[in-house]
Amino acid sequence: MSNLKIFSSVFFLIFLILFLDGCQSQLTLKKIELNKELRINDTVTQYHDSSLLVVNIRDFGKFGLMFGDFTPYCGFIRNFGSNSLIYEANDFDSYRVSEKYFAEVSPEYRFKLNWGWYNIDEKGGLKPLPNEKKILDSLEKHYSSDYFLTTIGNGLFLQYKKGKLIQKYNYGNLIMNERDINFDTLEYGLYKIVNNKLVNFSGDPDEIFQKGPGIFYVPSPGLGVIRKYKLADIDRILMSYNKLSDCPSEIQIESVK
Repeated sequence: MSNLKIFSSVFFLIFLILFLDGCQSQLTLKKIELNKELRINDTVTQYHDSSLLVVNIRDFGKFGLMFGDFTPYCGFIRNFGSNSLIYEANDFDSYRVSEKYFAEVSPEYRFKLNWGWYNIDEKGGLKPLPNEKKILDSLEKHYSSDYFLTTIGNGLFLQYKKGKLIQKYNYGNLIMNERDINFDTLEYGLYKIVNNKLVNFSGDPDEIFQKGPGIFYVPSPGLGVIRKYKLADIDRILMSYNKLSDCPSEIQIESVK
């Protein structure tokens, strides 16, 4: 084979790899119609007085009801008064929605909490958070029987009244001097408590088990993120359409680092 042919083959291979990587990094939203097999399962979150919803979609036609298809697919509903349309996030099954990001995560975290506080020992293993149970007991003593407090794990506490979520408590706000930190809006990365203060330890949360012992915090969308998108970008595009007929059949959004 001539040098020219070898060069052409290598160039084409590099182009193909970069092209496929670019396609994979994009979020593709496709307009869909609901039917007896495609159903909205629940609302994950909502914006603009319910003009924009993030929802779970279940495709019961994929495997059939008898096989119990419990796999949710993410979608966005754009409401225009009494009219609405639905976009499905294509090839986006295991996902998380945080204050800032919409992210695809590794399938191993599909049904597992992948963000919050982690107490890592010398061998890279997990230990219980110090005094987590005592903190929950202490919070419960401050409220009447009308309130119900629980933890979802990883130092995240929820307070309910008559079945409605009214307050969230974060382990870090309760044990550190820096009580005013909003852990929901921290920049994505890996944080560690050092001398009773929160320190940005790494830009990659997945390094948590290689950083030695300590108490670490991983903001949502958490560990195992494959690709992520700014909710502000998705919001800006979907809310830019003034009427139903303006909405295209497909929308593509670029990922962020």
